[in-house]
Amino acid sequence: MKEHRRFNRADFHTKGFFKYNEKENYFKIINISLNGILLEPETKLDIELEVLVPLIIQLSSTDVKIKTSARLQHRENNHLGFRFEEIDVESMIHLRRLVELNSDSADQITHELHFLKKE
Repeated sequence: MKEHRRFNRADFHTKGFFKYNEKENYFKIINISLNGILLEPETKLDIELEVLVPLIIQLSSTDVKIKTSARLQHRENNHLGFRFEEIDVESMIHLRRLVELNSDSADQITHELHFLKKE
């Protein structure tokens, strides 16, 4: 069955963390879009679906951090899929650029931004 996604996913490998149960849980990114992120935590977590967490992505070799709140949408094996709920303007600019640079279709990203405005 072919998946129909609204958002391009970019393979981008860096690390970050989210706070859950008063702990920083570190992860590596599997892929990322303007709408969410698929990640692999460094340690196995017992985390419930629909939990909202603060999530920070540290861009390699820079001081840039993408800060967002994200809601857990699905779990599969040791991968967690989060949907971004809130993101500040500066973080959104960095996220857009990251996805554009690591995507096959930069033009599609502009279309996706217009879609996000409507939601």
